[in-house]
Amino acid sequence: MSRNVLVIQWMNGALSAAQVAGRKVLTEWTSSAPVETVDDFALALPAAVVGTQFHGREAVMVIEDRKLVYHLQEAPAGRQKTIRRFIERQVLKSRFFEDQEPVWGIHQAIPVKTGQRFLLTVFPREWVVTIRDAFAGEGLRLAGVFSAATVLARCLPRLSNDASSPSLITSDAAGILSLTAARGNGHLMFARSVALVAVAPVAEASPAGLQLRVAKAATRAADRLEQELNRTRLFCQQQFETQLRTLWVLGEEARKTFADVKLPDGMRMETAPPDQAAHLFLIEAAAMTARSPGSLLAQITGGDVHQRRVLALSVAACLLFALGFWGYVNHLARQRDAELQSLQARAEEVKLRNDENIRLWHETLEKKALVASVGNPDDPAIASLFCRYLGASLPDRFVVSRMELTQASNRWMVRLEGRQRDPADEHLRGLADLEKQFLGGPFKMVTVSSSRTALLQEGGAEIRRVPNVLAEATDEKVFFIDGYIP
Repeated sequence: MSRNVLVIQWMNGALSAAQVAGRKVLTEWTSSAPVETVDDFALALPAAVVGTQFHGREAVMVIEDRKLVYHLQEAPAGRQKTIRRFIERQVLKSRFFEDQEPVWGIHQAIPVKTGQRFLLTVFPREWVVTIRDAFAGEGLRLAGVFSAATVLARCLPRLSNDASSPSLITSDAAGILSLTAARGNGHLMFARSVALVAVAPVAEASPAGLQLRVAKAATRAADRLEQELNRTRLFCQQQFETQLRTLWVLGEEARKTFADVKLPDGMRMETAPPDQAAHLFLIEAAAMTARSPGSLLAQITGGDVHQRRVLALSVAACLLFALGFWGYVNHLARQRDAELQSLQARAEEVKLRNDENIRLWHETLEKKALVASVGNPDDPAIASLFCRYLGASLPDRFVVSRMELTQASNRWMVRLEGRQRDPADEHLRGLADLEKQFLGGPFKMVTVSSSRTALLQEGGAEIRRVPNVLAEATDEKVFFIDGYIP
């Protein structure tokens, strides 16, 4: 679906409007009275909207005025943000308007040997702000404010087939002739305005066209225009090292103006086809958007966007601070709850540990009472009885000669010593069976070391040697078992 755009042209006091949909001009309107000041423009804009019967939202404005300045600014290579700051300092330093703050539109960079150059269109800021407010008062969204040279550069790709060759394109603008140097791809290089004097009023253009303002009556009317063509061609040759060989004339009034002009050597004049010349300028202007280069509104819009971004960042910072403060308070509350739960868990753990210690203490008392009731642990008979109590039935070949029962922090340490009358090949097996009986008993005595494990260690070194004097016969072997009751 094609865009429906209102194109407003304010050319040297002459105000006109057109409603453009896609590449078709629907309606046109021209003011019957000249509009000299920006306040008059704000008053005449509602009539332009009504005269074109425009009911859309988007609008584009093309302006050509004596206050509009074309300035070629050289800048070093660098990032886009750095270049824009450099250009801003240079424009403010130049003081184009003594009593007014300027705004400027930036076109594409033109590479040169020393860096790059930018063509700037400079205009009073107060005028652009008033124009923007006038469109906003009519409920229109102004996409951009462009100079006539910016739109003419966009027309060149429609006329020329050579995208790389630079050309000069011009059009009449109600008393100001715009000479625009651009490449065939629409890349604007340079522009300048030549003031003309209209023979007839603005509303009634003379068929004879526009005439140049001359200093002497004896001088030909086209002499100054020839001088401007030569100066423009020489400037482009010196600054950009390029030759302008084609002059495109857009519009019937401009063609009549150049009818008696002698072109520089090597330059030929081309005119736009009649079917394109009528509305090509309006169609290309309607196709421009807020992102198109050269817009005088981009800087003001960028400043407004910057202010909105600063405001949004401030609101976001306050919101983040509030969220951070809420999170901090919530963190403190959770930390307090976690500490309380930790204290409760520790208290519960201490209580369970105390209950376990009390239970073990009662069991210890019961075991001590049991041991005291059966007699002396050094008595062999009592030792055998205690082994049976631990769950092991001592065979006749095992004789327990000593038993040690020691209380540790939370367990009982048990040591058994004696002698064994098994053959050499049955010695280790008998000890292993006895250790299994202790482990399977009611007290689950765990063997830590024994004479069997000592013999099985590397190097044959025993954990603890049992004196051989315990053995009464030569066929007997001593044994010991160290364990604990959990």
